[in-house]
Amino acid sequence: MGFSSGSSIGAAILLCGLATVLLCFPNPVSKIYYNYFASYDEVEAVIAKAWNETIVSVDTDLGSRFKSIVVGTNGAIDVIVQGSLLLMKLGISEDMESKIKPTDRDLINNLNHLAEVFTYFFSKGAGGERFMNDKELFLKAVSFSKVMPRVELSIGGNAALIAQALIENAPKTVRVFYAGQVGPVLKSNLHPRLIIPQSSLSKDDEYHIIMEYKKGEKWAGSTCPIASRFIFSHDITNAQMSGLENFISGFGETKPDLVVLSGLHMIESQPPSFRNRRLSEIASALSTIPERIPVHLELASMADYEFVKVLMDRIFPVVGSIGLNEQELWLVCIALEGPHCLHNGKPVSLQGPPPPGIANDIIYWIMDKFSDAKYHKSRFTRIHFHTLTHHTVATVSSSNWVHGNASVAAGARAASTQSCGDTSVQVKNVDLYLNKTIILSAGGLPSHASLDENIRQLDYSNPVLSWKLANVNYYLTPILVCKSPIKTVGLGDAISSAGLLHAGYRK
Repeated sequence: MGFSSGSSIGAAILLCGLATVLLCFPNPVSKIYYNYFASYDEVEAVIAKAWNETIVSVDTDLGSRFKSIVVGTNGAIDVIVQGSLLLMKLGISEDMESKIKPTDRDLINNLNHLAEVFTYFFSKGAGGERFMNDKELFLKAVSFSKVMPRVELSIGGNAALIAQALIENAPKTVRVFYAGQVGPVLKSNLHPRLIIPQSSLSKDDEYHIIMEYKKGEKWAGSTCPIASRFIFSHDITNAQMSGLENFISGFGETKPDLVVLSGLHMIESQPPSFRNRRLSEIASALSTIPERIPVHLELASMADYEFVKVLMDRIFPVVGSIGLNEQELWLVCIALEGPHCLHNGKPVSLQGPPPPGIANDIIYWIMDKFSDAKYHKSRFTRIHFHTLTHHTVATVSSSNWVHGNASVAAGARAASTQSCGDTSVQVKNVDLYLNKTIILSAGGLPSHASLDENIRQLDYSNPVLSWKLANVNYYLTPILVCKSPIKTVGLGDAISSAGLLHAGYRK
């Protein structure tokens, strides 16, 4: 039985009206789409729908949510360019390119160093960040970058990006206080509802250069396996954490129920005496925060094992939570001789995202090493780990952190949407990489933390896999990886911000 012309017109009008609703109201799009329009033989659609339902399921628990947040301290303007093209603009010829040896370095002192470190991360498809000592070369690179094709200037610095993500995605009743050094260009790009103290305002901006690379791009004999970016700067303001005092003063001014700190990785570029003193000052300041107020530390790319040892020893016990990716997880593991990352006492090179079992073992080792049983009065009870194929939130059973399932689902959803530049997960733009069979441990656990069941199967309609190991609760979910990423910088900050907004903390 066919439709009449009148009913056809009516159906067309109805469809157009529905399309208008979907375009005008982006927040519920994914839920509407996956409930009514997705083909359920598409695993990606099933996972995205389940994420939404997991996140919504805890939205009524308002008593554990954060209402006032202090974020500090690093902020800058990111100049985003094609990395290989910038190197050629700076003077790396085709002949020089063919002779570049991929090499990681703590500091970049000249153009050859820049090419070597860039190539090192490019060849792995990994993200990295280093300080450039040569101010003149850096200013030249900034000048060249600003006039390159498809250059993009945007908010940079982990803390500024976290503050921006929090204020954009939190309810309007949530107050977010951002303390750092804020130049005029950065100020004009930050959300107007962000609370910025007058003392944080500066007459100049700091710039960071983001050298992006795409999957399949070729450079110096390597083919990039995964889209990512390498960052370099000559940022003295953030390297010395000049915004620290403004950040500390924010504790008393705003009466926060969550404190978020990032930018410590930039201190690595300073002399050991300075960075040790600064870390001690930071630890002392964080120790004054009442235990009922959780502190989250977002890590970023580092290279100096000795610096990492000091950072962990002084800072981890006085924060309640950390966020980190596979590069940072591996570095922490090597620095303190954890499982899987050393062979015959020498560091093992990380080749791509670590399998869940290896990552889980290292996560447990970190949680155990910095527990209150090992460090007197340690507050450290949560890890949010993010890598290309999967994310994991782990919490100590006795901690006040709750909603680990919603937290990891929200972070995973943010990874898929932000990297693709979508407001909701679009199944045509993403792929599932993680195998359905998950090995929970790779055999690196101590005897007191053995698993009764080491192999689990993912249920795509309930994709947050949870289990308990000794006193640690795990929540793991696969990632829907963007096929053609629009932007890779700041992705970890967006992931951790989403995770914190959907986590809960019992006062």
